[in-house]
Order: sequence, then C-alpha cells, then structure tokens
Amino acid sequence: MLGLPVLGDEEVRAKLKLAIENSRKKDYHGNSEEVNKVPPVNEQSAKFLEESHDIFEFYDEGKNSWIEAKSPKWKEAVLKRYEWINNTLQNFEEKDQPTPAFFASASDSKKVYGEFLDYKKNDPLFKRHEVIRKGEKVLTFNSFTKFEDYSAEFNWMQLYQKLAFEDMLDNFSELCDFKVMYKYINASGPHLSTIVVPILDKTKFKSNNYWIMALVGRLSAVTTFKFKKDSNIGFGADGFKFL
Repeated sequence: MLGLPVLGDEEVRAKLKLAIENSRKKDYHGNSEEVNKVPPVNEQSAKFLEESHDIFEFYDEGKNSWIEAKSPKWKEAVLKRYEWINNTLQNFEEKDQPTPAFFASASDSKKVYGEFLDYKKNDPLFKRHEVIRKGEKVLTFNSFTKFEDYSAEFNWMQLYQKLAFEDMLDNFSELCDFKVMYKYINASGPHLSTIVVPILDKTKFKSNNYWIMALVGRLSAVTTFKFKKDSNIGFGADGFKFL
C-alpha cells in the first residue's frame, strides 16, 4: 500500500496468522463441526413452505382478513406456484380455459387415485349413454342430479388456499409444528370446503394420532375430507377413534 513500508515474508505470515485467529474468535468462518451441516428436517420443511409460497403475504393478521377474492393476485400466485396448472391453461384459448373448480377436482384425482381422471368419461351417466349409443339406440337425458365437490363459484382464492393448505399437510410429518398447522387453520379454514389429507405417521408425534382431532375438529367449514394413503402407514384402531 502507498505510504507503508514493504513487509517481509515473516511479517506477512504473522499478520495473516493474527487475522485468522481474530476471525476464528468471532466465528466469522464457522468451525469444523458446522462444515456441510444439514439443518434438521423440520427446519427444511418450514423453509420449503416459506419459499414455495408465502400464502400469508395476502393476509392481514391484525384484521384477520385476506385480500379480496376477486384480486388477480390469487390467480397469479396459483400459476406461479403450480406449473401443471399454468401449462394446462396454455393449451386453451382464454374463453375456453378450465375453471378453478376443474383444477381442484383434477388435483384431488391425482392425489387420491394417482392420475388425472377424465370426469366426463368416468361419470356413470356417460358410460350408460355410451352403452346405449353403441347398441344403436337413442336416449335423451332431460335432467339429472350430479354431486360436485366444487361449485361453479369456486374461485382462484379458494383454489390457492386449498392447494397451499394441502402442501402444508403433505410436509407435516417432517414439520411437526402444530403452531404452523393452527396458523393455517385459523386463516384458511373458513375458505376450505374439500381437502385431501395424507395419513400421517403417528410415530413422528408425541401425541400420536391427535393430529387428526386437531385438524378435523377445527375445520368446521370443511364438508369433505378425502384421506389418502401414500405408504404402508394406516390409521389403526386409535386413529379411527380420534377421527
């Protein structure tokens, strides 16, 4: 440096040694125990939820309210987070695009049955009509009743809250944080009508299958729970008691 004397090799070594010792005392560079240290699984799950979609950016905790349901931010959030929905919409002209209700049903189908079902072709009424048509007979159905999990009024806000809530449940065995579950329930619960629930591994929790009662008992607005089994884990007798 300008204005300073040129140091010899030994002086440079001494200064470097002192700098390293000072840095080590202040933990600037960590230590050998922290090198390549992997965070606990629950921390990784919490980070995943936070990074994948911060649903609470649309929530005012003080007022206990969300931004209005008709806000375009909900659809934007869905398309940003769920690539399969975004890709599907690209295949349709705007006037013919599937509705949020369609995507909610398709998501349920994928999670419960492992595939996206064609609801029209799997409808019993459609199958009956096909049998008659192939037999060269004609039959016209004037009206019929068909039960749907999601009404035509089901919107992008409800879709995003449903899918985000289910993402939280899918990670809950690793997350193991009931405070997070209650936060989602209190904020999103009133806007949920149908959800897909994975059967969680009770051995991960101190309270065993209490999670079932904590979840079902607090979601008073939900009319349909669809439980899915992803592994050999089942409810067991005590699980059904909690349910």
